[in-house]
Amino acid sequence: DSLSLSNTQLNLEKAFRMFFKRKQDLPKFHSKKQDYGYTTNLVNNNIVLLKGYIKLPKLGDVKIKQHRVIPSEMTLKSVTVSKSSTGKYYVSILYEYKKEIK
Repeated sequence: DSLSLSNTQLNLEKAFRMFFKRKQDLPKFHSKKQDYGYTTNLVNNNIVLLKGYIKLPKLGDVKIKQHRVIPSEMTLKSVTVSKSSTGKYYVSILYEYKKEIK
């Protein structure tokens, strides 16, 4: 997925910017052999949340346990798939909503 590669590059750029501002240590090397997960953005409805499934680019339909009902006024922004140390995969879905501050 090209968007996951661009997100990884943006994260690396942010890490180096923070390092040169002297706000954190030098970014550490992560092995290519371990799969930590990835983040992808919503473009042209490539991510669809169905009942009990989520459709991801390059992976297809993935079965999920959805813990909350998503209101219809929220818009999907991105999805992060991560792997825990026990070998389980987790999907974090980022939504955006507009609320007027009075």
